[in-house]
Amino acid sequence: METSDVCSKSTTTLSTMTATDIMSKNPITVAPELLAFDALTTLKIKGIGQLIVQDSAGVYRGMIHILDLIKKGIQ
Repeated sequence: METSDVCSKSTTTLSTMTATDIMSKNPITVAPELLAFDALTTLKIKGIGQLIVQDSAGVYRGMIHILDLIKKGIQ
């Protein structure tokens, strides 16, 4: 589910939904070594706003949001 999907839900519906109801079931993950430009390209191609960063063992290391890239001046 994307941000636009959540925004289109009525507040009554959102007040009864859980994180499980809203979360992405198959999030896009990237390696910590991925270049910022490539992260931006992935976001554009997939039409998403954030990526989960995982190491080679599948351990969560953080997230990259498109606003993070904009703040750093990546174009």
